[in-house]
Amino acid sequence: MSACVNCGRPLDNTQRTCPFCGTTQQRVCHACGQLVPVNNRFCGACGARQKKTSPLITPHQQEQLLDSLRSLIPPALSKKMSAASVSILGERREVTVLFLDIVNFTATAHALDSEDVYLLTNDAMRLLAEVIYEYEGAIDKYTGDGLMALFGVPLAHENDPERAVRAALDMHRALEPLQHRIQSTHDLRLQTRIGINTGQVIAGNVG
Repeated sequence: MSACVNCGRPLDNTQRTCPFCGTTQQRVCHACGQLVPVNNRFCGACGARQKKTSPLITPHQQEQLLDSLRSLIPPALSKKMSAASVSILGERREVTVLFLDIVNFTATAHALDSEDVYLLTNDAMRLLAEVIYEYEGAIDKYTGDGLMALFGVPLAHENDPERAVRAALDMHRALEPLQHRIQSTHDLRLQTRIGINTGQVIAGNVG
């Protein structure tokens, strides 16, 4: 057994991605800088013994982050979403799903201390959440180094795919000041990837 390098949850040694937060299980060799699978005790490039990996963000920091992100949803939008959710009882909906993740987050985060990782993640996710709520999308989950947002449920609009694309473009723009700050203060490039897909789903509460 091993632990996820991001959320610290136990993983099977064969798992390459954490099923809880989606983080790729790699780290940077302290001797040569090459990426090393988290379960390797030695670097495959230079042979250096690897130090024990600790979570990038502690469970307490994760809870703090989620609490701060939950507070961002505008009250008026929260009421609209709550009212719309009541009427969704396993119905077929066309939904646009937006996925975003930070490129090489694990490698980038290991160049920072835990507090800097927390502040970086908090700043990035707050900026992204504000954009998603501006287009009346719903954040389905945070994945440690990214998020998944839905357009079309619980609130449906005629142009939900367009809203998702416009949100994606604005999300890239919203992150530019943070990217410049990280570049200047830590000499690190903060890049994001966004994927969007539209299709029919069965929407509703389970249980």
